[in-house]
Amino acid sequence: MKHCRHSRLIVLIAVAISLCPSPLLAQERTLDEFKEELLNRFHNGGSPLRTPEMKLEEVQQVLSRLTSLDRDLWAREWSAVGEPYEKKGGELAKAGRIKEALEAYGVAFAYYRAARYPVDNTPGKKEAYRKYIRVFLAMAKYFDPPLERVTIPFEGARGKEIVGYLRLPTGVTKPPVVINWGGTDSRKEDRSRSDDGFLAEGWASFTTDIPGTGESPIFATVDGEKVFSRIIDYLQQRPDVDGSRLAVQGNSWGGYWAVKLAYVERERILAAVNICGPVHDYFQPEWQRKSLQTREYLMDLFAARSALYNVTTLDAYLTEAAKRSLKTLGILGKPSAPLLSINGKLDSQVPISDLYILMEEGTPKMAWVNPEGGHGGRGPNAGNRDRDVIIPWLRTYLSGSGDRAGR
Repeated sequence: MKHCRHSRLIVLIAVAISLCPSPLLAQERTLDEFKEELLNRFHNGGSPLRTPEMKLEEVQQVLSRLTSLDRDLWAREWSAVGEPYEKKGGELAKAGRIKEALEAYGVAFAYYRAARYPVDNTPGKKEAYRKYIRVFLAMAKYFDPPLERVTIPFEGARGKEIVGYLRLPTGVTKPPVVINWGGTDSRKEDRSRSDDGFLAEGWASFTTDIPGTGESPIFATVDGEKVFSRIIDYLQQRPDVDGSRLAVQGNSWGGYWAVKLAYVERERILAAVNICGPVHDYFQPEWQRKSLQTREYLMDLFAARSALYNVTTLDAYLTEAAKRSLKTLGILGKPSAPLLSINGKLDSQVPISDLYILMEEGTPKMAWVNPEGGHGGRGPNAGNRDRDVIIPWLRTYLSGSGDRAGR
């Protein structure tokens, strides 16, 4: 790897990205500290190693080969572990050993996810992202209930169609739909492996990428919610789902879009779930400068965040961020669809004050806060957030017992 003059093993924080754009920005960790943190995340379920498919000895092998924090080296080493599993999965599938094939594909998927994490911003990471989608679609052929890859025409700066994955619950006629998505570093493929809770309730699941990530056709423009509005149009036209019973759920940065849709699509959705999404304080320069240095995030936080807006400098990033405050846009005081917001009080990526701002303006809303939790409420006493909090709350509206009072 070729280093620029200012590069050292001490990894520079995001504001210094212009000095040396090649290495990962690992939140001020040395290379050894970075490896130690990766092992901690493997043992404790931290992203991007929050998966049971990875094996300790293979993770250790990758770490031993990370001689620098070069992004393409990172992508190459994780991909090298995943490739034999993908090949094995294909061979097992051809032999009709589907259960074993799915297990092999699942391991490959986990390693490719790490390889493309958190953003595909170099040739090696772009290639890892292609492999990640490829193995997911190979695996998805055998999902039960089946997965349908949906494309919806939509002209944007990044593409000409919205890509999503739809799964329908078995034995349910015209089910309601939960349209859901992840955040800055997660993709629809990650979400599609978390459909079981919705499907078990008899709800369909439609997953997609948020603007500025994955296969989304647009960047995170001020009016980026138009992508999700187009998905609502599409679902309301499908005869096999109930387009009058729709809910949305967004995680992390994706929570922003769930909140915005609760306002702008209040007549067409029954409920919205916001998991640690930004609202107002997050977009202020003071918070951004502070949160970009958080160690709660593993690496390349600025690279992942700035990619949403298609900018590369801190000044341009801060300018674009400020435009997206829902308070500045004059949205917060208006009526909204029923909205549940979730976060941890100690979140260092999105300020807990944004959740409180939501609660204090407009129509009444509900919230779940883990006083000891970090981003998304993860941490001590978090329990099973989806099973114990989100699904029971959504059940109130998607079961048909909810109403549209006040909207």
